[in-house]
Amino acid sequence: MTVDDEAFLTRPDLPDGFERWAVVLAPGERRPTGPEEWAGALVRIDSGTVEVACAAGGHETFHAGDLVALGWLPLTELRNRGGGSVRIVAVRRRGRPPSAPYLRVSRTTPARSKETTA
Repeated sequence: MTVDDEAFLTRPDLPDGFERWAVVLAPGERRPTGPEEWAGALVRIDSGTVEVACAAGGHETFHAGDLVALGWLPLTELRNRGGGSVRIVAVRRRGRPPSAPYLRVSRTTPARSKETTA
């Protein structure tokens, strides 16, 4: 991420056609959420460290300065396990967020060669 990219997320005069919102989690706070809330958004962890719980039971931790596409994750909850507040800033185009079929991550196995080497 360059300085210009970061400025776009936090600048006070966001261009028309975009919307921005922030989520603040107090120390120890847990917040239910889902990918639909973050659909189409570019998300920056502005301060603190947030743990993202996923539907399959796993979790991932993101730190201040990380840039994340939360709408692509099967997330169920945001957690602040730290002693300070967490601030998350999100930006996306105004209007209807992408529908669920566009948010699915497709994983394919690379085609294997019929010739193998020992």
